Amino acid sequence: MEINMIADLITSLEQLLSLSQQLGGSIAAQKNFAAWVQLPDGEASFNQPAQSAAIKIFNQYQYLDEQPSRNTITMPGLLACTAETLSIATQLNAAKQRFEKLMQQLKTEKIKRDEESLTASIEQILKLRNVEAYETLNRHGLARLNLRQCYRQITVLEQKPLKVSWSWANTRAIKKIKTSKAIEMLLKRPDSDAKEVQLAKLQTLTADTLLAQVQQLTPHRRVNLVFKEQDQIRRQMIKGSLPILYPDLANQKLPDFRPCSAQPSRADRLERLDKKIEEEVFIPSLRIHRYIENN
Repeated sequence: MEINMIADLITSLEQLLSLSQQLGGSIAAQKNFAAWVQLPDGEASFNQPAQSAAIKIFNQYQYLDEQPSRNTITMPGLLACTAETLSIATQLNAAKQRFEKLMQQLKTEKIKRDEESLTASIEQILKLRNVEAYETLNRHGLARLNLRQCYRQITVLEQKPLKVSWSWANTRAIKKIKTSKAIEMLLKRPDSDAKEVQLAKLQTLTADTLLAQVQQLTPHRRVNLVFKEQDQIRRQMIKGSLPILYPDLANQKLPDFRPCSAQPSRADRLERLDKKIEEEVFIPSLRIHRYIENN
């Protein structure tokens, strides 16, 4: 059962990589098509160099040497494309979904493997099945496969946007909980002097006092798209980790666009929420802060 599932997974991975290469070839064949990407250092790249950078990230499925575990590399951008290129990108997205579905089926079957041992099994079966394909996939960094970069979808628009702007999503989530709930959560923690100190702090509050549990989120870009449809303006918000593909002809201008900073700054956070809680952590083990004004 496991062998068959991994074999199916390999087939889907081969299709994914093949379509990625096809997409890169189709983009490279587009001469004088508008293109822009924001490089990791924040610098802008246009036209053919931007196309080359986009091709590289669309084919980047392995971890880079300096890339932290579980992180994904990102590159906002805009690429004008032919209908053929958009079609290949759509097929690639479908292949990504198939690969993700098969990977999730492995987890559903409770094959308890970490990512490293699972990719080792894939390599072993692939080598037996198709040495040439194995060598091809190995050159793509199969042993360092980043599943999130395999799964993520490429945005393919049906029409050229009028305006495009990027911004950073808020980098933390704030959840309201009652003191009684916080005490319940803390009581489940192993006994320690720190636990007793924190329990004593909570017990100075009423059971219904609201507290803020803060979770730090991985910063991610979001994109605000503006379309003009006859005399109407339509807006759409999407994630913006990869270059966006849209239909257009050669020798046309890019849509009006506004990139965000290469890295999120404090100003990018939702200060309306931040100002409601005290900066100092009240219960460190639960990441709980007190509200300045309880609501």
